[in-house]
Amino acid sequence: MQGEDHNEEIFQMISEMKNEEYQTIRKFESLRPKSAINALHSQALIQLKKNYCGLNRCVQCSLGVKLLHREKQI
Repeated sequence: MQGEDHNEEIFQMISEMKNEEYQTIRKFESLRPKSAINALHSQALIQLKKNYCGLNRCVQCSLGVKLLHREKQI
């Protein structure tokens, strides 16, 4: 019905959808397997790429900091 809050239903539906198969997702998967187990996770990774990786804001991203720290140890 109009005016009803369907956020929980939408959240449940996207959580049950298969993750996308974009190059961005494959790159994240190579860093951390099983990082995108459903469409909700893959959308989150796409947003990380857009808002952090794409703007060179690695040190402002917890995943970026971990990756930079890991690279420093190698």
